[in-house]
Amino acid sequence: MLLGLDEKEPGLLGISTTPFIICYNFALSIFTAALRRCCLANINSAKKRIRQNEKARLRNRIHRGRARAQVRQAREAIATGDTAVSAEAVREAVRWLDHAASKGVIHPNNAARRKGRLMKRLAALEAQAK
Repeated sequence: MLLGLDEKEPGLLGISTTPFIICYNFALSIFTAALRRCCLANINSAKKRIRQNEKARLRNRIHRGRARAQVRQAREAIATGDTAVSAEAVREAVRWLDHAASKGVIHPNNAARRKGRLMKRLAALEAQAK
């Protein structure tokens, strides 16, 4: 049990959230230390906005990175030529792209464009397999 979460218990979307929380908390602690050392803002509201922006950036990085990783895995699966594995990988990539778009990390049109390109490659692979 780490940070109040059981590692065997899946979190959001069926994956363990523990690594994300550890990474997020570590990066946040590094940032706050750096913020204390040098902060360009003099006004309290500006300092608060800097802190909020950094927290949002770290949160968004998790979702954006996961979506990009899934898209990369889907492209690699398509390159192997196995339609069943490719279809599953594309389905997972679409799921993570939709998740990132719903969180506001990427624009919905960006997610739609990436999904369309993946589906196009998958359709070409399935047509070639027939």
